[in-house]
Amino acid sequence: MMRWLTANWPLKLLSLAIAIVLWVFVRVEARNELALRVPLQYANIPEQLVMISDPEPELQVVVEGPGTLLASLERESQTYKIDFEDARPGRQEVRISTDRIRLPRGVHVLRVVPSVIEVEFAQTERKMLPVRAILAEDSIAPGYEIGNVEIEPERIEIVAAKTELAGLEALETETLPLHGAKTDWSGVVQLKTDALHIKSITTREVDVYVKVVPVMVERLIADVPVQVRGPREQYRLSPDRATVRVFGPENLVKKLTPEAVEVYVNVRRPISGRARLPVMVDLPEQVALMDIQPSEVIVERTN
Repeated sequence: MMRWLTANWPLKLLSLAIAIVLWVFVRVEARNELALRVPLQYANIPEQLVMISDPEPELQVVVEGPGTLLASLERESQTYKIDFEDARPGRQEVRISTDRIRLPRGVHVLRVVPSVIEVEFAQTERKMLPVRAILAEDSIAPGYEIGNVEIEPERIEIVAAKTELAGLEALETETLPLHGAKTDWSGVVQLKTDALHIKSITTREVDVYVKVVPVMVERLIADVPVQVRGPREQYRLSPDRATVRVFGPENLVKKLTPEAVEVYVNVRRPISGRARLPVMVDLPEQVALMDIQPSEVIVERTN
């Protein structure tokens, strides 16, 4: 035993001296404070419950200790786990235990903010809801309208707070960014779910296709001159004017003037006296003839 104590005694003495110096350094080193951010982890929430209060994201933990220990502590990461396996609907408080915060020897907690976590749980309900696309009032250019809207998927399964789903008939999309569209539009759109406390949902975005079509209108154009197409002979028409009813895109139909509508009779061969001929109409593309009055006129040769 004595031999072990006396063997290499200079080295043993040096080690003891170093240990004593380090101990004294730690004991006399100035004590500092450090504020740590410790993320909160909410675990094991029962399947039939959902948290409807705004959860605290983290704890502010102020600790005191030697600067060398605090420097190493600042580089470490840890979370504070709260187990809600036995939670029930309603409000409850959870007191933060400083004993569960991992700290090296020589460092202790001064304060924790918040020291109590308040949470509220609600009963959940599972529901299958249709999706409704939301369009702004000025989303379509003047003279156009929505033909139809296709959404994929059309229905979405959601599990959320029962009280929030009770009066909910559909899940709405964010407003579609059509920006005065004149042509069809398609895109991926987010659902508006911020007001709901959701446990699970099949998807938070949908594919939307919007068919944009011209607004179709009817219009009567009166006092349109009836022309003669055919031989060069001179003819008199009775009556020599017509009223045309047309149907087509609003932007085109509104711009039509009597001069832009070609109403005529087609004289294929010379007429020696009088003849009753059908009235014909040439219209711009996309504009259809609904009716013309009169449908026939009397054509009489004058030379």
